[in-house]
Amino acid sequence: MKKLLLIIISSLLFITSPFSGICSFLPTHPFLLVNDSVLKIIKKDIRTKNWKTQSWQLLKTAADRYLRQTLEIPPRGGNWEQYYVSPVTGLSLVRGKQTGDFKWEHWDTATHQLLISDTADSKKDYDGVAIALIHDAWALGAMQLGLAFQISADKKYAVKAKQILLAYAALYPTLPERNRTNDIALSAGMVTGAAKIHRQNLNEAQWLINMLLAADFIWDQLTPDECNLLSNNLFYPAANIIERGISNISNIQCWRNTAIGMTGFLLRDERLIAKAMKDTAFGYFAQIRKGVTREGIWMDRSPTYHFFTLNALVLIAQAASNYGYPINFQPLRKMFTGPILMANAFMTIPAWNDSREVDLRGVHYLYEWGYSQFKDARYAHILNQLGKSRKAFKNTGPAFTGWNLLFGAINLPVTEDWKVTTKHFKETGISMISTGTVKNNLLLYLKYNPVVSGHTHRDVLGIALYKGAEAILSLPGATNYASLLHNSWYNTTMAHNTFTFIGRSQPATATGHCIAFGKYKRTDYTITETTNVLAGLRYVRTVSLLSQDVTIVIDQIQCDKKTDKIDIAFHPGGQWKELPPGKEWILPAKPGYNRLTNATIREVANEVSLSTVLKSGRVVTLNTAFSTPMNIITGYGLPYKKQKLPVALWRMNANQALMVTCISTNGQKIKISFEPLKDVNGSLIDLSKAARIILENNAGQKTKLIINPDQLSIDDNGTSLEKDFILEISTRIPNID
Repeated sequence: MKKLLLIIISSLLFITSPFSGICSFLPTHPFLLVNDSVLKIIKKDIRTKNWKTQSWQLLKTAADRYLRQTLEIPPRGGNWEQYYVSPVTGLSLVRGKQTGDFKWEHWDTATHQLLISDTADSKKDYDGVAIALIHDAWALGAMQLGLAFQISADKKYAVKAKQILLAYAALYPTLPERNRTNDIALSAGMVTGAAKIHRQNLNEAQWLINMLLAADFIWDQLTPDECNLLSNNLFYPAANIIERGISNISNIQCWRNTAIGMTGFLLRDERLIAKAMKDTAFGYFAQIRKGVTREGIWMDRSPTYHFFTLNALVLIAQAASNYGYPINFQPLRKMFTGPILMANAFMTIPAWNDSREVDLRGVHYLYEWGYSQFKDARYAHILNQLGKSRKAFKNTGPAFTGWNLLFGAINLPVTEDWKVTTKHFKETGISMISTGTVKNNLLLYLKYNPVVSGHTHRDVLGIALYKGAEAILSLPGATNYASLLHNSWYNTTMAHNTFTFIGRSQPATATGHCIAFGKYKRTDYTITETTNVLAGLRYVRTVSLLSQDVTIVIDQIQCDKKTDKIDIAFHPGGQWKELPPGKEWILPAKPGYNRLTNATIREVANEVSLSTVLKSGRVVTLNTAFSTPMNIITGYGLPYKKQKLPVALWRMNANQALMVTCISTNGQKIKISFEPLKDVNGSLIDLSKAARIILENNAGQKTKLIINPDQLSIDDNGTSLEKDFILEISTRIPNID
């Protein structure tokens, strides 16, 4: 009875639809994702009994599962996946047993508390999150069924795909519009906008794309009335809702453009195509022009969002090309290459901003397409690392990732490991210094970009450090945005390797810039500064690699008056191994600080060494010296990769300071001392402006540096010096294997 009622309602809506008659039946048409020539290559490759044959079997197995599955579509829209968190702990929930029609138990695994779903409160509609996954699964299933039909010509796949599509054409008009806050009046003023199947139009766009691809693959199996029904009850209404949200340069808009543009291409609607592609402010070409830095990094400076956005851009570009729309793929090429240039020797990019640490092999499906278009050996190298697993694919959320089957080259050229080199991503705002190769590679990143979106963390002058594949200085990454942990840890400055103020993060207006990026003799270095984090404060950070095991971080702090106390934070990996005696520290009830555990404090006059031990057994030592006494606070922060990370805070008690940290990845202790310098008039220069730094290891070997970021005129025993960074080689600190 319920199904009959839905069919009657949808039929009435079809009769009264303002779009009725716009889309005529098209017996033949190009495909959005793959064209006829690509399909022929796929079929030929499968017949040759190579790894693509196995990849096809994986797709067929997935499609067969949907054939066997009874079509049961939830009668209501789903909820935002980020709401699936405990309001008590902020941790992700786990779904328990089913208790009714589209109802389940939901558990907080930390407290073992059972949470009851509440449809009246969007933040507590936990059943709705599961329902959203079901909607996405059916859309993805319809797409895979359609693709299986095109490859196999077996009509049973098309029949099931049609069943799913028509069921949603019946359901969609009956659903109310909603948004994340249940306030439809605000929908027009929200970037995330309204939706029906989901709670925001980003998710709606991704869902719609799979439905469009499914219809596209079986279009010649539909009657004219079925084409019109899908167009008028589903595709046009969904595209209209997605189009109504605020447009901007963002990953969300890229997915919206893809959904709108694909609707336009499938239904031959020139207005929708122009909106998605040519809108001068926010269309596809505008996103490429305005949203990508000169070095090929997406504007959020988040590796996760970079590839998330690239996925959307490739989809609409491929659809446009297949439909004969004039488009050049070359502007996309730098988005494939930029992350490679930023990756470490093991193809990993740090968890900058709202991101997880990204392994390029984990987004190999995009590089399958990239190699098919650009034949870049670096892309092939990523694919070569997959070995026999290249045949497999694991769909991520609603996204189909079996692009190896669609675009993958059967044979790839033999490639060599790339060498990680020193680079400066000036517009992106990240400096990268490298020495050594593969497992002996030491790689230091320094970030000074401004906050450019809600996905940018406030950590100007933040750093990350890798030794081979191991993170020596870690970044916090990201968690669910609706979690109380997002703003109380992950998004706080204190969770990063930079400086913060007691109780508050750097402001969103904070920016940094690079004073110098260069090489002195054989030593690369970067000098950066920020002057607008707080009135009267100038913070200069210099970083360099002195060997394959020794990193130096030099902080020069200048305040024109006593200001809020500054904490300089480091987050080494592993577990604390060696700490000086301290006493329990009472945590401030401030974001970031209130998430510390096992916190202790001690006052140190001028020098201290702290050590951690990593899972591999590697000992990392932070050797630090400072020109003014400091309080040292140590403890643990929230877990990253299921392991609590050590936290060390150096608290300044003066308004001028020089602090030097030598991080050794082989456990060696380094003694650090300073010598003041004189200007040409014989007056001493404050250490916070220029200084000679002397490093000495246990064997008595020394390295001397002069740090002079403002290139002051210095009289050094009768020699005039005006260089920003000078390394005086007496004896270099050697590697200790």
